[in-house]
Order: sequence, then C-alpha cells, then structure tokens
Amino acid sequence: MNDKVVRCFWGKPTLIGEILEDYLEKEGLVEPIKNQQLIGLFGEFFPNLKDFCQCEGYRNNVLFLSITDPIFNHEVQKFIPDICRIYQEKGLMVKKVKIRGIRKK
Repeated sequence: MNDKVVRCFWGKPTLIGEILEDYLEKEGLVEPIKNQQLIGLFGEFFPNLKDFCQCEGYRNNVLFLSITDPIFNHEVQKFIPDICRIYQEKGLMVKKVKIRGIRKK
C-alpha cells in the first residue's frame, strides 16, 4: 500500500497549489480533506471487502461502513481490528467501526 495522502494536491508543487494549501491550513480544512481522501481509499486498502462493503463516512473517531447484504456483516466484523489499525497507521484515528444500513450495489 502506497502513501498517496501526503499533500492536498498531488504533482509538482506550484505557486497556486502552495497558496491553496496555505489557505486550507488557515481555515482548518487540511485535516478534513486528508480524512476524506483516506476514506476514498478504502477499496484499495481492503480489496477483498470492496465488492460488498463501502466506507460511508467518518465522525468522532468512528468509521461508518455499509454493506450490500446482511450476510456479509460477520465477514466485515472480522476485519474491524485490521481496519482500525491500517487507518491509524495512515493518520486517521479510528477507534470504532460501525456497520450501518445496507447500500445498493
């Protein structure tokens, strides 16, 4: 797994990119943006779960997942310690994972 989430904007640093990063930092938006980027990488972190499980959000150190079918609930629960560990390694403090609702495929 590579570390894609390093800066708000990928690629060669430019003046406009640096200005935007400074603005986002002053407004306190860098952390929420990085969190959203990490949430979007759920399928890359857990390719064996991506067919039936999706990360829906993150709030108050809780990661919210949804599944396509309740039969996969037990399968996803087995991975909760790994999900917490990997996201913590990437910088997202996940203390709890909740599986809420069933998403459409």
